[in-house]
Amino acid sequence: ETQNEMFTAEILANMIATILDGDYVFFPTVFGRLGWLLAIGLVSGFVCTNRRLLPVTLLVLIFTWALYRYSNHLLVHSNVFLPTLPALAIPWLTLLGSIGARLALDDREIRLLRDTFGRSVSPAIAQELVTRITEEGGDGQKALLSEECVGSILFLDVANFTPLSESVSPERLFLFTNELLDRLAECVFDNQGSLIRYTGDGLIALFGRPIVREDHAILACEAGLAMQERLRLLNDERSMRGEPVVQIRIGINTGTMIVGLLGGQKRFDYSVLGNEVNVAARFEKLNKDFGTTILVGEPTIRETESKFLSRPLGSISLKGKTRQVSVYELVARSDDPLHEDYRFFLDHFNRGYVAIRNNQYEEAFREFSLAIRYRPQDLATQKLLARAKERMPTEPV
Repeated sequence: ETQNEMFTAEILANMIATILDGDYVFFPTVFGRLGWLLAIGLVSGFVCTNRRLLPVTLLVLIFTWALYRYSNHLLVHSNVFLPTLPALAIPWLTLLGSIGARLALDDREIRLLRDTFGRSVSPAIAQELVTRITEEGGDGQKALLSEECVGSILFLDVANFTPLSESVSPERLFLFTNELLDRLAECVFDNQGSLIRYTGDGLIALFGRPIVREDHAILACEAGLAMQERLRLLNDERSMRGEPVVQIRIGINTGTMIVGLLGGQKRFDYSVLGNEVNVAARFEKLNKDFGTTILVGEPTIRETESKFLSRPLGSISLKGKTRQVSVYELVARSDDPLHEDYRFFLDHFNRGYVAIRNNQYEEAFREFSLAIRYRPQDLATQKLLARAKERMPTEPV
């Protein structure tokens, strides 16, 4: 026999001593063991609700270490034996299950995001949105729910679309409309905008959401001017083919709006609502009255500072507005090369506008008379010139 082996007599003696001393090892009942494991499962589930993997793993590690120490303490000091191995396995199994469920959920939410925004934004923005949401925990629903924000909205419509549609076959009309809207939508994507929807012969675009951009007003104006330039190239191509040219009307406004998913459970779209949105839609239609292409609101002008050339066209009354709304024509970027005659026109027009706002009608008449020499067909100048003439105290010579 080796030195470490215990003789049968010694074993029996140890058993008798244990009985006499009452030094037993107690095993909990079945319900006690189940309650112990259930409690561990509940705590593990709570710990694993955190969506960040590293903190959860550290918490599970600390929790299992605490379980081991507690089980060992009960056995040594209280002679209570708890099922240690299952208790230590439960937190890790819960963590693995949580990771698997989270991956499946994140994959579903990412597919939802891509389906929702894939056709509304450029691929780069769609990927940026998915990356940002997954880094924040993958809770895509938070990004998709409606929120109040400040952004810039752009409305575009093809001018005189009805006569154009009557002059060509339906097949050619569809081909032309698709080509036109595709080229114009690229201007939205190039300036980090979101295509909200097509409106038959037009589109609606949002800047500043779903990816937050503080320069949303600048991006909206850049997109509008880019659409003008893109249309000019398209019209050159159409002229070479002997086809009629096309004109567009654009309205841009900046302000507080509600953005988010709009629709039912089976069908929904990323959309935008609000009074400032309605104002932009009204600006788009007002282009027809002023003979302009791009009209913007005063909030947009304030946000863009001196980056663009614009001219004020006055104040208009809109349904739902208690006070009048100022409207401006977006002319060009500040550093764009303009014809010298056009700069003279803008200079005289702006002077005339300041004069008429200050009730200096004779001065306004002189300035608008000089401005209209450079652009005789400008409707806004014609209207303001007529107003100044009507309000002059004496008939102009």
